[in-house]
Amino acid sequence: MAQIASASMPSARLVRVVLDVAPGASDPTQVVPGNWTITNLASAVEVGIVDVTPDTDPPLSFDIETADHLDGENHEIACAGLVGIANSQANYVAVGDMPYVESAAFVGPSRVRLTFSEGMKLDTALTASSSYEVVERLDTTVRVGILEVIPRPNTTVPAFVDLVLAGVIPGREYLVRIPT
Repeated sequence: MAQIASASMPSARLVRVVLDVAPGASDPTQVVPGNWTITNLASAVEVGIVDVTPDTDPPLSFDIETADHLDGENHEIACAGLVGIANSQANYVAVGDMPYVESAAFVGPSRVRLTFSEGMKLDTALTASSSYEVVERLDTTVRVGILEVIPRPNTTVPAFVDLVLAGVIPGREYLVRIPT
């Protein structure tokens, strides 16, 4: 009986599962998303599965379209209840689209909110004031102090951060930079 031999991510929302041998035949149970699970091993949160597509008939691999993954996180993909394929699993490291800042807006006289394109990993790279730079738009040599970086919501996967600033002059425009 076939079983999962390996799993990888060729793109941000696609997991490729390779079997050790081809099952005897294709079966409708093999493409039912509910017969497959993907779990983030760090948080134990399941990743949504959108579609399952076999590569051939009978399949030697499946392309599984998913919801977003956290880039760099370890995941486990498992199958159960498939005709011709044993209940089995494999681990892989998620590869996601590079996140980016969707917007930056003042939410108070000295607080700027940066909203990201996806949930961010809560670590020092996200919460260190040295990870950001705020300058005047017309004179980029004039820097504004960053007193604090507050992840929001305060979860393991914050969607935005608030930068608490010092030295903001009302009426001036500012740029937020994220040095690489």
